[in-house]
Amino acid sequence: MEKTCFCPKCDEKYLNVKSNLNENYIFIDWASVSLTNTNRSVQLCQIPANIALTHKNLNYKVQGVMEIIGEGILASDVGHFIAYCKRPHEKWEIYDDLQDKVNTNCPPEKVLRGCALLVYRCL
Repeated sequence: MEKTCFCPKCDEKYLNVKSNLNENYIFIDWASVSLTNTNRSVQLCQIPANIALTHKNLNYKVQGVMEIIGEGILASDVGHFIAYCKRPHEKWEIYDDLQDKVNTNCPPEKVLRGCALLVYRCL
């Protein structure tokens, strides 16, 4: 199934949404959402906490965000990855591939400069 969507806040057209997996999770490829705006900076608190698919009567809650820092022109230039996970107590945790420990004290105002992937779980 494919469907064209528009952002309710900025009215910018998303790429077509393709649904061919189970409905337990939604993965949003932020990098492909906007082909005209390459600035993917956003605060964690600005990411929609919930998404409703009204045509299927399904509701989803944000569970994670992946940030990619650094881009190169070579295939070997993979960059640096940081995962932000929202825990049941509604607090964000940071999983940084350059750090030894999980940061369990991530403020919701944290700015992500290379937001790449949003993960939502069905309620």
